[in-house]
Amino acid sequence: MSHREEADRRAADGERIAAWIRATRAGDPSARQRLFEAGRSYLAVAAAFHLQRRLRAKVDVSDIVQEALLDAHGGFERFAGNTAGEWLSWLRRIAERNALDAAKRWRGTAKRDAGREVALDGDAEGDRKSTRLNSSHLVISYAVFCLKK
Repeated sequence: MSHREEADRRAADGERIAAWIRATRAGDPSARQRLFEAGRSYLAVAAAFHLQRRLRAKVDVSDIVQEALLDAHGGFERFAGNTAGEWLSWLRRIAERNALDAAKRWRGTAKRDAGREVALDGDAEGDRKSTRLNSSHLVISYAVFCLKK
């Protein structure tokens, strides 16, 4: 696929999401379903990026995604954007906030504090560096995947 074809496809995807935003605001339930479904995989990437590795034994990425979708559904009237970029950015901020809230819930709970857990197969600092690199790579890989669709 040429650069031009990819750019055309991205523009069409963006226009489709913008149309779903408008239709959702007008009360179309099928457009609302398509809009939120279009954001689900992006939310999974955003949640994986923002969820601290040490919490993954306690909190699943899918939990963050579900919570973010519920928050987005409930707060859609506060979404002020009109474009696909604004929509995805809004969803990312919700996922980020939910991942941070999960970290706060588990951090201050003495015996079940995820920060007290020790990895069985390596040093914690190396794991943190690896997670940051892998998370960044995941976001970049997903963006490239979306661009090639």
